[in-house]
Amino acid sequence: MARSTLKDQISLLQGNYHFLSIGKFLEDIVKKKDLSPYAQDTAIITGDKTQFVLNSKKIQKLLSSIHNNPSKQNILGYMVEVNAIRWVISVIKELIDTSPRFDKFLRNTLDKQYFSFEQVIRFLRNVYSHARDAKIIIKKEDFVHQKTYLKDKDINTIHFLFNYKDFIKQWKGSDTYGIEIQINFTRLKSWTPLYTAVPLHQCYLLCELCYNLSKLYNEINNKK
Repeated sequence: MARSTLKDQISLLQGNYHFLSIGKFLEDIVKKKDLSPYAQDTAIITGDKTQFVLNSKKIQKLLSSIHNNPSKQNILGYMVEVNAIRWVISVIKELIDTSPRFDKFLRNTLDKQYFSFEQVIRFLRNVYSHARDAKIIIKKEDFVHQKTYLKDKDINTIHFLFNYKDFIKQWKGSDTYGIEIQINFTRLKSWTPLYTAVPLHQCYLLCELCYNLSKLYNEINNKK
């Protein structure tokens, strides 16, 4: 099996962020507009002479449920959110581990915040990869080895504080826009929801940062 290239991995990262964007947009549309009357059997071409048909009644029921219960978690928004964030985090972790060029770019760009960024990524990757329920529960195996590694360095808390204007000279947005994540590994407990340790809002901001870093990497290297 051919090994994926750096270009392929960056494309996968960006594709999942695009998936998150359009998927959550469509969820919002379904909540606001009742699309169930438009449901129809949908044929998916699976080969030269084969197709798989999605049942219109099932689609209609799902659309109606989302529209009639806009404040409740739904399968569309949940699956888009969890899978897109999981993949963005997983790919950036893979890039750190397997691509010296991209890792060097991250070290140069993030500077003193690189270590905290890397540790946050590793923690979230473990939790999302092992998640088997809707609440995304933290398990001991998700952090025990990392906790030991940090303890050996006399570190209890990872504090990732990133303000775009301080690290990216190309930044043209707000001077105060950024991300802040703190994880106290001495206080982490098994069987607690992930978002009690790292708020969902910060997970979105982190995915956005990973996407922006991948775009910046391409911009810099395309000029060479």
